[in-house]
Amino acid sequence: MADAHEPEHVGVEMGRPRPASSWPQLSMTSILFLAIWVLIGVVLALQDASNLVVEVVVFVPPILVLVYLRRKSAASSDVEPEPWDKILRFFATGFLPASIVVIVVELILSLIFVIVCFHGNLQEGLQYMGAVAGDGGGSGGGSGSGADASGGGSEAGSGSGGGTALPAPTLNVYVFLLLTSYITAGTTEEVAKAMILRFAVCPSRPMCVQGPDERAHARTTLLYMVAGAVGFSTVENIMYTWGALLSGGADDAVFWQVLVQGLVRALVALPTHTLCAGMTAARLVHRDREQRTLPNPLAAHGWLWVLFPAIFVHGTYDAQAMVLSVAVDSVWLVLVTSLTMLALGAWVFWHQWKTYGEPLDTEYARHEPV
Repeated sequence: MADAHEPEHVGVEMGRPRPASSWPQLSMTSILFLAIWVLIGVVLALQDASNLVVEVVVFVPPILVLVYLRRKSAASSDVEPEPWDKILRFFATGFLPASIVVIVVELILSLIFVIVCFHGNLQEGLQYMGAVAGDGGGSGGGSGSGADASGGGSEAGSGSGGGTALPAPTLNVYVFLLLTSYITAGTTEEVAKAMILRFAVCPSRPMCVQGPDERAHARTTLLYMVAGAVGFSTVENIMYTWGALLSGGADDAVFWQVLVQGLVRALVALPTHTLCAGMTAARLVHRDREQRTLPNPLAAHGWLWVLFPAIFVHGTYDAQAMVLSVAVDSVWLVLVTSLTMLALGAWVFWHQWKTYGEPLDTEYARHEPV
């Protein structure tokens, strides 16, 4: 925990603008992360110059999301934008430790669900597990999550990623896909995003547990939650794009296919992760307010209430993409339904923010106690 005499707050103090600075003050953690990121980009570019195009598709959209939300957060109050150091550390937490933990947990859950759903034919279960994870498409990931199916899940129907068609889907296949969508991917990843917000807010340490700040700005919480989410989403996109390039070789057709896949993920998967993180942020600030203001803090809403909308939207998004990929094998149909789900997710986020997040912003702007 942070020292009592040196409290560190997730948000900004009420009515106290931060001093402007021409250059961002970065901690050693942020500098090290940026160095690793640059090194990854250089290594990929040296491997093949065409990778520069894919790097733009994978690395630029998350940066644009964070720049936009940072400006929106500052525009909602008379304060300087949130420090880039904090934003980078949240992003880095989602990029490395959180993604590793999620991949391990999802792999374990996937194996458990394979045993449960395909106990009579484990080989078939492992084939579908590989298709969902994008093994055939070279994702190397632990699950087909957050629009992962839209990026590589269509291979499940045709088996094109691995060159061999999958067995005809039966009831146990669809049960496995639903468990993968709502539990392996949806629940695991949304819980991880929420935990990032609770484990990366001390400037004096790379990671430590920190309680909610009673003066936190709702948009600040949103910004940090999204920073961790897009960090995780960036890892997924790297795994799907360069994993597919490594497995497909240097063929031009493979490159263009992967580039299109990267664009689709940037336009669909990244916004989906962002919106789901926003839903959780809106409910989390409301829950934290309840714990501070209710006579009995235990009467506040629990974590299930906080996470349910994000898990439901995330899981439903994955479920429709995975099931349609197996049942219909139409990339265009999956893309259309995925965009429809993205629009639905945007509406759910807007509703959650208007109901739970924006009222706290209004109270903050009026300097009323929250």
